[in-house]
Amino acid sequence: RYATSLLQRYLANGTPDGSFGATGTTLHAPPARANAIASLPNGGFVVVGPSSVDLNAPPADFRIERFDANGAHDAAFGPFEYDFYGAYDEPTAVVVQPDGRIV
Repeated sequence: RYATSLLQRYLANGTPDGSFGATGTTLHAPPARANAIASLPNGGFVVVGPSSVDLNAPPADFRIERFDANGAHDAAFGPFEYDFYGAYDEPTAVVVQPDGRIV
């Protein structure tokens, strides 16, 4: 059994932002768990997490995805998966530099 991430955006008054995904919500999988999210200068964002999460086993490899400001997956960017050491490579943070590079 695998998990799916649900991303939601809210307005300042706490109500769902209807311009984001479907009624303020977008689904994506994998990464099956969003460990970190960073904003992009254009209003979009990047999400990092494990490439898949079998709920009965440890996470697999590193995965990064980019989304548009409206919550749609940015097909021009990956998603990318990495297996750095042949073991479990779970990202825990992401930063977007002023030049737009993702670290």
